[in-house]
This record gives sequence, C-alpha cells and structure tokens, in this order.
Amino acid sequence: MKIPQEKGCYVYLLRCEDHSLYCGWTTHLINRFKMHQSGKGAKYTKAHKPIEIFYYESFPDEISARKREYEIKQMTHEQKMKLKEYHYLFTYGTLMKGESNHFYLKESKYIGDGIIRGYRLLEIEDYPGAVPTDDLQKEVVGEIYKISHDTKKEIDILEEGYLYKNIIVDIEGKKLVCGFYEFIDDGNEYLESKIKGKWTLNT
Repeated sequence: MKIPQEKGCYVYLLRCEDHSLYCGWTTHLINRFKMHQSGKGAKYTKAHKPIEIFYYESFPDEISARKREYEIKQMTHEQKMKLKEYHYLFTYGTLMKGESNHFYLKESKYIGDGIIRGYRLLEIEDYPGAVPTDDLQKEVVGEIYKISHDTKKEIDILEEGYLYKNIIVDIEGKKLVCGFYEFIDDGNEYLESKIKGKWTLNT
C-alpha cells in the first residue's frame, strides 16, 4: 500500500504489536505515524506500540474525515479488518460499462449510478478527467462498484498520475463514501466536457 506523502485529511488505522487496531484522523499520515511510534500520538498507542499503517482513507475536508473516523470507531475489530478487503469505487470514465477498461471490473459488484458535486469533467484525449471547482452546481455522473483490494491495486496502476481520494457520492438520495481518481492539473489546457449525464467515448 502506497502511503501519500502530501498533506490532506486522512482517517487511518494502525496495526499494533498486539494485533489491535487504532483509528484516528490527521492532516499528514507519515508524520502522525511517527508520533504514534514515539509514544506521543495517543495514550492508546503509547501502551500498544503501532507497527504499520494498516489502512487509510482520504477526504476533501476535516468535517468529512472526522465523521468517517467516528463511523469506523463504532465498528468491531472484524469489520475494521474487512475495510482493507473491499473498497467502494466511483468511476466516471473508461472503467464504466461499455467502455474500454471495464474488464478491470468484471469480478466487481455494480452498486448503482452516482453523482459527485463540485467537480467538472475535462476531455483528456480519449478519456475524461474530473477536477474540483468552486461551482457546486457542477456535477459528474458515474458508476459505483464494490471492488476487492487486489482489483484496486490493478486500477491504481491504470490510473497512475491521478490522485486517489475519498469523496461523498449521492446514490438514490443516500450518501456513500467512495474512492475515486481525481485528475491532477498537468499545466495543459483542456476543454470542458459538454456531456450531460454519464461520459462515453462515443458521444
């Protein structure tokens, strides 16, 4: 598991020497982990030395991260262990049904269509890139899948250069925390997609 070096808003699980799991949130994963290892991070990790960052999720802001931290802290040990086995993925481009890379998701469960707000789609050659915008009226429509950890590792390679993060997705009037790949500004100018609804290469 690649641990991000940059600052952000993260919820994390640390695996300790006695195999227990500690949950917390931070703006810098590596620095916080080092604090826990030195005994300065929390009373629990001072008594139960952490040996690795077992799992983490990234969020756009502190409020979302703290809410997710609370949710995870209510889970049983078994439920926390299973967080690493499966991920909810929001995809909006070539991984969707009928598109060129959908085969990556052939063993994954389709959950439904979803919407993320505060993002716009750019046309990057023959695939799209979602980037944040201050215009909360903008939205991106895509598909949600429940994927295995192994599938995520394969998609991480495919989406190299994109930023993987967690986001709140609207699905049939409900909210679901999903991972997705945000396009990173590379300095080039791209046209904004005019597509309404789900992106498709053939539109």
